[in-house]
Amino acid sequence: MPPSVEQHPHPHPHEPQPQQHTPNNDSKSSSEVRVSNSSNKDELTEQEVIYVNTFSEYCRAFYTASLQCRSSSSTASLSSSLCSSESDDDEEKGKNDGKRSSSQELTKEDGQVVLQAFDYASSCCSTTPPPPSQPSPSSLYQNHLSTLPSTQLHHLEKCGFATSSLPETLTNKPCLRECFTFKKNEERKRAHRISMFQRHSTLSNIVSLAESQQLSQSTPRAVPEREEEELPRFAKQEELTTLHSTITSFCSKYSAHIGTHSFLAGLLKLMETQIGQGLSDTNIVQWKFRQVVLSEAVIPGTKEDEYVKEAVELLLSFLVRIKDDDLEAPHLPTEEHLEESVPEDVGEKTTCWEIEPSISDHQLSKLMGLFPKELHARPTGTFEVVVLEEKEEGERRRRNVDGRFDEVGW
Repeated sequence: MPPSVEQHPHPHPHEPQPQQHTPNNDSKSSSEVRVSNSSNKDELTEQEVIYVNTFSEYCRAFYTASLQCRSSSSTASLSSSLCSSESDDDEEKGKNDGKRSSSQELTKEDGQVVLQAFDYASSCCSTTPPPPSQPSPSSLYQNHLSTLPSTQLHHLEKCGFATSSLPETLTNKPCLRECFTFKKNEERKRAHRISMFQRHSTLSNIVSLAESQQLSQSTPRAVPEREEEELPRFAKQEELTTLHSTITSFCSKYSAHIGTHSFLAGLLKLMETQIGQGLSDTNIVQWKFRQVVLSEAVIPGTKEDEYVKEAVELLLSFLVRIKDDDLEAPHLPTEEHLEESVPEDVGEKTTCWEIEPSISDHQLSKLMGLFPKELHARPTGTFEVVVLEEKEEGERRRRNVDGRFDEVGW
C-alpha cells in the first residue's frame, strides 16, 4: 500500500523550521509520515515531509503543462482554474507565514529539471556496492549536478536533491523513495484525469453547438400528415445526396487511420441492427458508446479538434442524440468545487444515439455501401432495441421504414 504524506506549508529549506508538535492520542504528528511497517526507516522527518510535498508541486507543474489539452479557450480557462484549485488554501497559508509559494509560479521546465534529477538518482540506487573500477552512485549523481546551472540547482535544493548523497539516501531509506514515487504517480494520474475531462468538456461544447446550429436551420417533420405536405427529411433526393457526400468525405479522409475504425464499425453495426428489426416502425436501436472514442482519438496531421468536429458532424448528419446521456452533465464546474467536479470515471462517460426516423431501410442499405469494406476493429459500444408503445406518437417512430415516402429514383 503506497505511503501517505500529510500536507504542510512548504518553507524554503534554509528557513528556520517550525517546532515539532507532540502528537495526541487521536492523531499523527504533523511532522512525520508513518507507513505500514514499524521500523525506524519507515518514518519521515519533518524536513523530508516538506521535501516530498514540494516535490509534488514540481510534479504538478510539469504534468499539468505537459498534458495541456488541445482545446478551445473555454477549456483553456478550465485548465487554469483546475490547476489552481487545490493550491488556493496553500497559497493563503503562504501569504500568512511567508513560507510557501504557489505551484502556479513553477514552470514546466522547473518541474522537468526536478523530475529528471529524481529519476537519475533513482537509477543510481543500488544495495550492492559497485566494483572498484566503476564510479560510485554519489559520483555519478555529482556529475549530473555539475552540469546544471545555479538556477536549476535552486529548484533541486527545495526538494533536497542538490546533494551528491541523494542516491545513498534513497537506497538506505526506501520509504522516502516510495513517497517521492507515490507523489510523482499521483500527480501524473491527476493531470491525465483533468486533461481527459477537458477533452470531455470540449466534446460536450462541440456537440451542443452543432445541435443548436442544426435546430436553428430547420426542424422538418419526420413524416407528412397529409399527402400534400412536405416530404420527410430523408425521403428527399436533395437531403440524401448531401448525406452521401458527408459520409463519403469523412470515410475518404479518415478511414486510413485505424484509430477511427471502431467508430466507423459502430456506425455500420447500428445500421445493420436497425435493418434487422424488419418493417416495424416502433423498434428503435440505440447505440451507446464511450465518449473517449471521439475525445481521445489522435489522428496525425489534423488540426486542433478537427476530427472531433467532423465526427460529430457525421453523427448529426443522420443520427439523433438521446438527450439524457452524459454529454448533458455540466462541463464547466464552479470554482468552489472544481476538484470534485472532475469525476474519477470521466473516461467511462457515454453518449447515446439512434438513427433519424425518416430514413428508410432501403436508404440505410445504400449508406452502408459508402463505408470501407475492411475495418480492423470491432464495433465500439453497445446496441439496444427500444420498443415504442404502439399508441406513442411523435417523430421517433420510423413511419418511412418501408420507403413509402422516398422520392422516385432513390
